[in-house]
Amino acid sequence: MSNTLGPYDPVDYAQTALMWLRKTLGFGSRVYRGYDRAPAEKGSVITLRRPQAYTATAMPVSATPLSPESINVTLSEWWGVTIELTDKEQAYTKDTIIQEQIAPMAYALATKVDALVAGLYKDIPWSASVASALAVADITAARKTLSQNGCPMNDGRISLALSPTLMKEALDLAAFTQHQGSGEGGASSQRSGILGERYGMNPFENQNVQTHTSGVSADAIGAVTADAAVGATSVALDSVTTAGTFKAGDHFVFANHTQRYAVTADKTASGGAVTLDFYPALKTAVPSTTVITITLDGAGTGKEVSLAFHRDAFALAMAVLPDNLPGIQVFSARDEQSGLSVRARRWTDGNNAKQYIGVDALFGVRTLNPNLAVRMYDN
Repeated sequence: MSNTLGPYDPVDYAQTALMWLRKTLGFGSRVYRGYDRAPAEKGSVITLRRPQAYTATAMPVSATPLSPESINVTLSEWWGVTIELTDKEQAYTKDTIIQEQIAPMAYALATKVDALVAGLYKDIPWSASVASALAVADITAARKTLSQNGCPMNDGRISLALSPTLMKEALDLAAFTQHQGSGEGGASSQRSGILGERYGMNPFENQNVQTHTSGVSADAIGAVTADAAVGATSVALDSVTTAGTFKAGDHFVFANHTQRYAVTADKTASGGAVTLDFYPALKTAVPSTTVITITLDGAGTGKEVSLAFHRDAFALAMAVLPDNLPGIQVFSARDEQSGLSVRARRWTDGNNAKQYIGVDALFGVRTLNPNLAVRMYDN
């Protein structure tokens, strides 16, 4: 079958797909991004340097060695979109192919990236439920939790991902979208539907926020059955006071502790006893008989999980897919500044007189610091 698309090749498609991916990412454009220049395959592991924190000391003093902590990210996600071109579509010009096919293919890829980053909410042990309609106090409460957890508050990297429900309620707030509440910015938000920076956060609407249904029907109480050392990622409990079904994403706190923890695997108590796996690793040793409280979030049919988060709460790591596939036109577009990479392929099935175009990406997502994000549940 002849090439009826003229001189246009995957170089154009990949570069355009990369542009649209960069333009349409929600969560993915607001988190820490890592990038590996070497071609990789699904399941490969790349190492990112977690942003380093420092402590000021009295001078004079010796220099602090540069020793940023490394974290491994598995490139477990390989997603793409492939289309089959009809005879009519094969006669399209470059611009038509890009506008009607490549752009929505890249948008579908961006949606998948966003949904997977949004799914990291299960690692976050901090939450703020909205009792009725969203109020300014709900947003400032989330901000307060971030500040108390040591989040950098003035670097312009705090985002507020709002579900469609909470975005609607935010747009209804005088403090956001009326001149008497927020001046010209409020009037501008009425025209555009874009909130702009509020309370040190950059709000955006995201249709890919996840829903969470708690495993318990009320706050659950339990007691630790054996001493748990620093670094532990599981704890045995007895005397659990509810039916005892716990879901990944439920979260709890030990008595007299400030750090909260998120459950990482579904568990069901038997006779009031259960062993919970959790994240992050235990910060302070916990003696036996210590009481824990497991907080109810998203009971019933589930609640959408909006997120207030700093850039360094989550990571999106991408790598270059191989572009030396025999018999296929392939090109990988890379943007080292944004840490994004997209591959485009075009090939022909001569036996069936068909032509195909594919756009795909290889990436992994991971939580970097669970204390730099707060869940906000819809009402």
